[in-house]
Amino acid sequence: ALELLELGRTLSKSEGNRPEEYLANEYLVLIEFDRGDYAAAQDQCRGLVAIGERIREGSEGPFAVVMEAVCGYGQGAVAETLNAKLDALRLVDAKQRLAVALNRIALLDVQRQCYAQAAERAQEALSLASTMGIPSEMLQAYITLHQIHLSDPGGAAEPQHDSLKKSLAGPAAAHVRTRAEQLLQGQGVS
Repeated sequence: ALELLELGRTLSKSEGNRPEEYLANEYLVLIEFDRGDYAAAQDQCRGLVAIGERIREGSEGPFAVVMEAVCGYGQGAVAETLNAKLDALRLVDAKQRLAVALNRIALLDVQRQCYAQAAERAQEALSLASTMGIPSEMLQAYITLHQIHLSDPGGAAEPQHDSLKKSLAGPAAAHVRTRAEQLLQGQGVS
């Protein structure tokens, strides 16, 4: 997939097709992030930000800036400006991209044991993904909320066992499905 996306990005760039070049970069960022390679994702973000600046209308620019900050957060940076960048993404009403970003930030919040903040972000991502009908992002939000419940029982999140099982019956990206299955089998989630 990475090779094909890189080829698609190269072809789109040579054709001057910025929207398609952006989409290829966006997928490359998300793949590296979801693999846990935040440094590689941030490297990919440089191209995403550059293209986003050229595409003046829409959510591309704000999403690129948010994802660059999220990748930095994944590498240990403080999240001082993350909320302001998320607000800029909210202003352009990019519900799908906002759900994607919130789910990734919530994962990082769980890793940092910031459970209340993670629950708030995962709940917002779940609401957005439900509104937009994005099964993979809905499932990811359920995973995060259930992880929070397991890590902090009686805390900020309710158990999501039934929602996880129900979501697994529908369509979802393979890597998210695998994470949900591992969590339900008590193997934890990486």
